[in-house]
Amino acid sequence: MKRDGVSTESSASSCLDEESLRNVAGAKDADQAMDIIVEAQGRVWGGEVGNGDCCLSIAAAIDRGNVELALSVFHAMRSGFEQGEAF
Repeated sequence: MKRDGVSTESSASSCLDEESLRNVAGAKDADQAMDIIVEAQGRVWGGEVGNGDCCLSIAAAIDRGNVELALSVFHAMRSGFEQGEAF
């Protein structure tokens, strides 16, 4: 599915449906967004969030006007890349 030029179609690694994306887009920061994504994956604690889910989260945050969250997720992704790990 495409919305405002941004593809929101789930990739093979994405676990986010529309409801999960709405919940993620309302998060206060990347940590809370990660918790929501991990919960959507059915995990009780911790986990790895792939690039696809991060990009979908950033797009959803921007669509909702939550620029602070989009930047927080982006910075978390960058710091993960620098350390060789996923968000």
